Amino acid sequence: MTNALILIAFIIIINCVANHFVYYRGVYMAMRPQIICSHPGCPQAAVKNGRCERHKSIGYQRDKAKQNLYDSAWERSRIAYLIDHPWCHDCNDIATEIHHIKAHRGNRQVFWDKSNWMSLCKPCHSVRTGHGE
Repeated sequence: MTNALILIAFIIIINCVANHFVYYRGVYMAMRPQIICSHPGCPQAAVKNGRCERHKSIGYQRDKAKQNLYDSAWERSRIAYLIDHPWCHDCNDIATEIHHIKAHRGNRQVFWDKSNWMSLCKPCHSVRTGHGE
């Protein structure tokens, strides 16, 4: 009788492990599903920040020509513009970001042209940049 119970318990444990369940404090609980690497086209399992071992050190990297434009002078100008234009152009919420209406693509003249700036809140700016504006 005891051998039969041990066998049944063993079969249950094997099935639970195979089905990604774990026995914890008297309850069978589902294990967290494996996350796939967020790097485009990578099928490996993620280990850190949504990336696999191979891609975990790769983060979002802005083009060097564009990166040099976003300095302390930009930060001061951005804050001054947000003080003068505190409301989101799209939804009239509090603006937190500046959107370049015409993409500057590293061009300093277009980048610093204040007539090309628009105050937006984070969600509206994300929508616009996501649509390629």
